[in-house]
Amino acid sequence: MKRSFLYLSICLLTVLVACNSAEGTSTKDSLEDNQEVEANEKENNQASEEDAESNEEDRALEEEETTPVEEEGTFEEEETTSVKEEDTPVEENTSSVEDDSNVDSGLSEGSIGQDGQRFTSIDQVKTEIQYAGIGENDTLEDLTFENGRIEAVINLASHELFSLKDMAVNRYSQLSDHLLEFEGWDVLTIEYKYVGKVSFTRSQSESNEYGDYFPTLEIERQITGE
Repeated sequence: MKRSFLYLSICLLTVLVACNSAEGTSTKDSLEDNQEVEANEKENNQASEEDAESNEEDRALEEEETTPVEEEGTFEEEETTSVKEEDTPVEENTSSVEDDSNVDSGLSEGSIGQDGQRFTSIDQVKTEIQYAGIGENDTLEDLTFENGRIEAVINLASHELFSLKDMAVNRYSQLSDHLLEFEGWDVLTIEYKYVGKVSFTRSQSESNEYGDYFPTLEIERQITGE
């Protein structure tokens, strides 16, 4: 009986030891599995963090590469603007040249008189009459300039196309238009030899967009004596 009990006790102890050993082994295995899982999770987390950092670096590089391109485009626009601004003075210089040419073209060739210039001597009057009232073959036979009165005698040369009357009207019209640009005289009397006489006071002049003048019809009326 005692032997049987002892034997049973030994068997039970053996079973308990085996169970404890199995439990210890399974516990160890589960611990190792847990450690492997944790290690794998750490590795995955580290890989995710490295991927995130890599993506951020890639984005930063892309932004840096894109920014210089935009700056270069801005620089090209600035160069274009500066070129256009440099073109502007050229246009201004061109316009100033054109203005100078217009000024030169407005000067009267051969005329020594200007608006408002005043006669002070008979030589001045003679010069202007010879310039504006004497044809190539005409002759200034007499001239006086006293107290603001200009009186002259002119012998007109014949012309193949125009009568002496027409020549006298044309000559007086041209001469008086020119002399009205000058001050210092009040009466202009011209006798055209063998044709007729024309006399106007300065106050009888009329004006238009071209300046002062004496009416052509009135000049013709005086020449013909009508």
